[in-house]
Amino acid sequence: MQAHDRGKGLAIEFILNIFGVALAYWVDYGFSFIDNDAQFRFPIAFQIFFALVTLASIIFLPESPRWLLNHDREAEARNILWRLQPNAKEIGEDSEIVNNEMAIIQHALWEEKEVAGGTSFTALLKDGPQRFRYRTLLGIGGQFMQQLSGINLITYYAAVIFETSIGMSHNTALLVAGANGIAYFLSTFPVVWVLDRLGRRKLMLFAVIGQSCCMAILAGTVSDGGKSAGIVAAVMLFLFNFFFAIGLLAIPWLLPAEYAPLAIRTKAASLATASNWIFTFLVVEIVPVSINSIGYRTYIYFAVFNAFFVPIIYFFYPETKNLSLEEIDRLFTGDKVLMHLPASMRIPADDTAAVASAIRVNAEKDGVAEVEDINGNNGSNSEKM
Repeated sequence: MQAHDRGKGLAIEFILNIFGVALAYWVDYGFSFIDNDAQFRFPIAFQIFFALVTLASIIFLPESPRWLLNHDREAEARNILWRLQPNAKEIGEDSEIVNNEMAIIQHALWEEKEVAGGTSFTALLKDGPQRFRYRTLLGIGGQFMQQLSGINLITYYAAVIFETSIGMSHNTALLVAGANGIAYFLSTFPVVWVLDRLGRRKLMLFAVIGQSCCMAILAGTVSDGGKSAGIVAAVMLFLFNFFFAIGLLAIPWLLPAEYAPLAIRTKAASLATASNWIFTFLVVEIVPVSINSIGYRTYIYFAVFNAFFVPIIYFFYPETKNLSLEEIDRLFTGDKVLMHLPASMRIPADDTAAVASAIRVNAEKDGVAEVEDINGNNGSNSEKM
């Protein structure tokens, strides 16, 4: 997928994801009126249908060009890169654009293998020229922030909060929770247009600031206990889901794949995913006990968590908007980590002549392709991609 569409692709995936969440609310609500075992059996069994559709669809998905090149399947990688071009019908697989993209990826793969020192998990602990440890921790941190923001406090326990904390009847709480699920689903659509335009950092900051305010107001209104305060509290739950959908729903899943170079990407992403589920488990297990024990104060510590995330995002998370994976490497391989890539360090991907003169594969040495830049420097001396 092209750099300027990478965020959009994942945002579309999460539209489908949250559609499933909204659907689950309403399926559960509908079956809450049934007095036999089908009340819980059907909602559980119904999920199998979507798993089967996903399983059947995977057969038709192509592999990543970078993965294919890393496994010496050049012809397949070339075909996929060609198919990804917006003007694929007008050019051939051997066009200059495709050749240049192949050269850039091959150079990046060569350099990653040079510095990886193997592909074990110990490589993730190294913080050498490519800062593997730093980049791995960013991916883990994104998932950590996503879960400690408090989203699953709402996703799992929306009906409980509406009933216990706000004082709605059981049936009304289920209905409002379902409406909240629909609002959450609708909030995912703007992300398709803004993620690759406004960038990851701005949206994450927007989200955590908004979420912190929502949780703080929620705590205040729940502690008040009045009818008007209850309405405001309900609105805060709706707003929280909006902020989360905009900035923390898709991005924490996108960043591990963007930040980590191919040599460690699978393992770094697996640690990030493990972080997500570990903290999901903690939140889901602790929240019911916390609400019963300290009531509205539960929402205060989530407000504090979100406020704490603001400086973390601002000072440590580089912007990857519209950057190729090779350009993202440049954020981490200089004297210091860059929060934004200067224009002078961009690879002019749309200028095929510039790419051709900057990077070309011209020889093989010891079985590894070397890359020569415009000044004749080989891959080991040229600037990191």
